[in-house]
Amino acid sequence: MLLMVDGADAFLDYLSNNGEEVILVIRLDPKAGCEVLNYIHPHPAGDGAYYMADMNGSEHKLWLCGVTEFVFGYMPEEVWYKK
Repeated sequence: MLLMVDGADAFLDYLSNNGEEVILVIRLDPKAGCEVLNYIHPHPAGDGAYYMADMNGSEHKLWLCGVTEFVFGYMPEEVWYKK
């Protein structure tokens, strides 16, 4: 029941090189060395939103659940991350 779904699983597999663990620093403001997830649209059921990520030059759509809104207080336009 705790599986990541709707693109997030593939995104984390990509970041971890298909490993078992990846550690990310997440922030709302850009910083050198960080990459960005860009907001696309809200989830149809109102739980979180879809974001676009660059995976090795290809666009990848993934869902971030409503926990994102709980953590940040809203669904941000950009989520910056670094491995």
